[in-house]
Amino acid sequence: MKTKFSDLLKIKDRKLKEIEKKISLVIADIDTIKKDIEDIESEIKEFKSALSGEFALYQIQKSFFTLMVEKKDKLQKDKTDLDMKLELLKNEYKIANIEYEKIAYLHKEEEKKLLEELKVKESKMMDEVANILFNKKGKEEYL
Repeated sequence: MKTKFSDLLKIKDRKLKEIEKKISLVIADIDTIKKDIEDIESEIKEFKSALSGEFALYQIQKSFFTLMVEKKDKLQKDKTDLDMKLELLKNEYKIANIEYEKIAYLHKEEEKKLLEELKVKESKMMDEVANILFNKKGKEEYL
């Protein structure tokens, strides 16, 4: 049943769904970063430096190792940033959900009120029909 709160309820519901979508995207990004970190950690564990050979090769390997460590650090920082973003989104969702529940409650109360008014109107109409039928039957008995 449409009430004065119906449109507002739809807006609040849409906002909740948007926040849920953002949360799921952030969670997916966090999972991707976790996998990337695990991959880099396994590469770092498997990395073996040359024990002998040219100095230039050693420098290249050292640079590659340093790059892997820096990439891991950057990914961990990105994950931390996404974790903070996720917490903010969860708080935003919590607030939006409270607002939604308030409007949903008002909507339900308004629906109850409208239904009660309809019942009263229907009852009055039924009484009126009964009176008309009673009056019509009463007149026929006297004729």
